[in-house]
Amino acid sequence: MKHIYKFTQILKTLLSSVLATTAVSASATVTITEIMPSNIATTVSDMFDYNGYVEFYNDGAPIDLKGWTVRNIKEGKSNWKIRLTESHILPTGYSVMFFGKEETSSQAAVDVHPLYVGSVQKKLTADEGEVIFDNGNGDTISISYPAQYTHVSYSKEGFMEPTPGAKNGAAYKISERVAKPEFGGTPSGLIGAGNTATVELSCKTEGAKIYYTLDGSIPTLEKGIEYTAPIEVSDNTIIRAKAFKNGVLWSDVATASYLYLGEYYETCGETTLPIVSIVADSIDLYSDSLGCCVVGTNGARTICSSDKIKVANYHQEWYRPANFEYFVDGKSVNSQEVEVALQGGCSRSHGVKSFKIKTNKRTGDNKFQYNKFFADRDYTKYKALTLRNGGNGYGYLFPRWRDGYMQNLAKGMNIDLQAYMPVAYFLNGKFHGMMGLRERMDETYIYQNYGIDEDEIDFLKVVNGSGYVAQYGSNEDFYAMQEYAYTHYEDPDYFDKMCEMMDMDEYIDYQILEQFVGNTDWVINNIKVWRKKNGGKWRWMVYDTDFGLSQHTSVTKNMISFASSNGDSTYTMLFEGLIENEDFMHKFVDRYMYAMDKYFNNDRAEALIDSLYDLTQIDMCATMECEDFGYVGNQKKYDSEVASMRSFVLRRPAAVQKQLASLLDLKNELANVTVRIEFDGDEEPDYVYWVNKNEFKNEVFSQQLFIGERVKVELRLPVGYKVANWTINGTLTEDPSTTMTIDSASVDGTDIQVLLTKDENFRIPRLFINEVCASNGTTLDEYGSAPDWIEIYNSEAYDVDLAGMVIKNVTAGAKSAIPYGSSSSVIPAMGHAVLWADKGKNVGALHLNFKLNDAIEQKLQLIMPLTTGDTLIDEMTYKLHERNFSYGRVSDGDTAMTIFAKCEESAYGQKKNSPHAANGSLICSAETIDDVQQIDAVVETIVYPNPTSTAWTINADGDYVVTTMLGQVVEFGEAEVGTQIGDNYPAGVYVLKMNGTATKIVKQ
Repeated sequence: MKHIYKFTQILKTLLSSVLATTAVSASATVTITEIMPSNIATTVSDMFDYNGYVEFYNDGAPIDLKGWTVRNIKEGKSNWKIRLTESHILPTGYSVMFFGKEETSSQAAVDVHPLYVGSVQKKLTADEGEVIFDNGNGDTISISYPAQYTHVSYSKEGFMEPTPGAKNGAAYKISERVAKPEFGGTPSGLIGAGNTATVELSCKTEGAKIYYTLDGSIPTLEKGIEYTAPIEVSDNTIIRAKAFKNGVLWSDVATASYLYLGEYYETCGETTLPIVSIVADSIDLYSDSLGCCVVGTNGARTICSSDKIKVANYHQEWYRPANFEYFVDGKSVNSQEVEVALQGGCSRSHGVKSFKIKTNKRTGDNKFQYNKFFADRDYTKYKALTLRNGGNGYGYLFPRWRDGYMQNLAKGMNIDLQAYMPVAYFLNGKFHGMMGLRERMDETYIYQNYGIDEDEIDFLKVVNGSGYVAQYGSNEDFYAMQEYAYTHYEDPDYFDKMCEMMDMDEYIDYQILEQFVGNTDWVINNIKVWRKKNGGKWRWMVYDTDFGLSQHTSVTKNMISFASSNGDSTYTMLFEGLIENEDFMHKFVDRYMYAMDKYFNNDRAEALIDSLYDLTQIDMCATMECEDFGYVGNQKKYDSEVASMRSFVLRRPAAVQKQLASLLDLKNELANVTVRIEFDGDEEPDYVYWVNKNEFKNEVFSQQLFIGERVKVELRLPVGYKVANWTINGTLTEDPSTTMTIDSASVDGTDIQVLLTKDENFRIPRLFINEVCASNGTTLDEYGSAPDWIEIYNSEAYDVDLAGMVIKNVTAGAKSAIPYGSSSSVIPAMGHAVLWADKGKNVGALHLNFKLNDAIEQKLQLIMPLTTGDTLIDEMTYKLHERNFSYGRVSDGDTAMTIFAKCEESAYGQKKNSPHAANGSLICSAETIDDVQQIDAVVETIVYPNPTSTAWTINADGDYVVTTMLGQVVEFGEAEVGTQIGDNYPAGVYVLKMNGTATKIVKQ
């Protein structure tokens, strides 16, 4: 009999009247008898996807779980929590519930299988965890489980062969599992023409039997071939092997590909490219019900107007189990189980499909074994890849490498680009032509390039008709930024504010690339944008540029107009607003001219085309020979398409230059503008300046600008220097200002020289490391977090900007420079600034890239870098102190030190810690006591989004109270799931108290 994690349902009058759908017989016992988070190939859900599942056993009358809350715990912490809004009726006996992308009801699920009771719109962790069903009345159904394994399910008795909807079989210890088969003899890889391979199989588990298949399916005892002798291979062969032994759990699956280039390469030559071999069960690829590559019978509707077949399986977002093998120089360097799903829009109808390929703990390893897929990337961990058919470059817009070309053309610019490697592609041993191996432009790209996890980002994707849809996080702040950009472009501080919200340099480079190549499959499509939560700046991702450089777009296409007036302000209003701002417009124009000169110049553009043409020539030849799986083409047509692309990229700069002149309302005439920074004396410190908002460091600016264009030069003075004079075209002016604007660049050229000299009145400001808290849980930053903090006191009678200064944690060997460009780094006269030691968890000028240690004393220093070397402004070694206490100067700037207490009843009358205020000025009392400590242990999310700039939505039922951080009641009432609060609250941090918990909620 199956073990039971059970509850005994007790009828309660209140519950039966309020939630009648959950009422059950008093004798009913419901148990979770099996769980399988790592179901990648065992059974499909009611959504025809391989989702994790739990199996119930109900020994009483049917029960409906509608209104119940489901929680998943991951390694002791909350993974997610959700309330069921659909009907999920558990019948008497066994039933199966899945965990996938959306919630579905049992009424719909039983049409797929009579024991299915629907799906939950969250995925179960494959790490050690627990799943809990709770009706809110004290009754629960739950099961705890250890870390899970691919193709294996679990009950309390142990790991087992999956039996969803049926009685469990034997349970096993995972440590006694049969060893994975090993391949011997001829190594997997590319076998030379006319040669044979001899494949041997072995298993380290004594007495185990090996079964194998040759059709891509996973071996079983029923449909596998028992291995008894070496296998002779003389043509393309895929071998998948699995080992079995009575009384022991079966092994993992081993897969190897033995490939011959065959007829397609006979007249073309032998490939020098890497090879990708994807192996999967043909049922998952081509069957009517489950096949992801066919029209089939369980299809989704396309959004592509040009697709003649409107409903097809290949429009589903199903993931299918597969094996990914990668060959370099004909030798296997990576072979592992993965999940694959189709990707793309209109290109899904092509004969060869694009796949997104992902690793995760469900497949046994959450990274690829190999990490050198792309020469220009130095990652050590890839989680996902894309195998792309070329999109629009698949056939009718040859060549397939056109997107790879356009992105490589922009290499060196400040853009999130996809790395590219052309590969020869085999699916179940059959050649399917040349494809492009790419980075995935999703949350895995952000992790690989920036080390930021998916729960730390806002990640948006444009979905035609739905705007910017959040894939992770929220789109609220993005829409607020767009609205501000569109309506405030005449504000004097507009440009600086926009730079605080978005990575302006990256956005301009992104716009330049998309506009230069003339990608008209863009603006209302193929846009992804992301930022790190809590202060990160928005960045844009480039992908799917295939419509660029094509005969479908005129070389004179005005993409500036296209990007600012494409018929829907949802997608164009950001650029529309920005281009109306004078600072942005000049920065955009000058950067565009620079990019065309450096990155898109004719020599570079032609060399890159020639390089990719030569690299891919053999495999494109073979692809054109491969009519069954490729595109029926010929060398003449292919070369014609390449010539068309070449012509476009060579003629495009002249057309764009004319359009940029028109944007400025100037003639298409250029003259050289030069800016030089010079120093009075032998020293030449590092310096930074901007010409029309484009930054230059330690270099002379010299560029062709339009005659009549505004030239605005802004300086950041090196510490201890001042402006002596400016010389404009030979005319000297003793203007000490750090900004100079020339209304019109001269027809004869414009030469600007700035002379800097040491400021005899400069002295190091008197700043103090004033107070430190190395174990904070009460003082909140601007995002509602409570990181450790360091307070700086400015004793001067004038404001001091911390920008450029460095905070050192000498003990930890860490340091953090305060960045330029934010008003928050300015400390007012006799005022205070608090620096947050959160190691980059949140983003902002005052957030440091290290943390403090509450277990050891640490030495901190405030440093001002000068041309003569680093100058120590102040230092402090803080003493150990209790949680929420602080260590600091008895009074501001004092040499005497003390420990300040946290404010609680036992500390009434004592001096309390005082971030942002004078040391010793705050006395603990009933009015100043802080109850935020109650919040620290709260792990469940009962309100979202948090932080928010609009309203919060409560995700629970019950009475609630909202207070300020000092305990003043703001609002109270009775809530149910979906209740919204706080829409009219001013920005700040509040406490929501509900159901015995207290949660910090932040209004931005």
